[in-house]
Amino acid sequence: MRGRENGLETENNNGTDILHITYDLTWLFETRGILVALHLGFFATALAYFLFSSGLAVLPVATAVTLTLAEPLTATFLGIVLIGERLIWTSFIGVTLLLMGLIILSVKRKSSLVS
Repeated sequence: MRGRENGLETENNNGTDILHITYDLTWLFETRGILVALHLGFFATALAYFLFSSGLAVLPVATAVTLTLAEPLTATFLGIVLIGERLIWTSFIGVTLLLMGLIILSVKRKSSLVS
């Protein structure tokens, strides 16, 4: 049984799935491709998360949790605005739950303000 979706081809051989990438990846072995891969791996991922986690280490726990919840929400928003991603209904549920969590964490309870 074979299937093909988004440039990936799968083949089922006696219960084991074999994944074949059918996109042309020869650009990755050129100088420009290597530089792009290194940039994405180092600057866009490793350095960004190192700085993010270093910043979280010096923040109070409540602030760190709030920022950690906001990170995927920010990425979703940027994906929609900058590259035109479209969300499916389950994504809207996830965004709603994240927003609710952020609101709950951000709003101070009146009882804690009174005492």
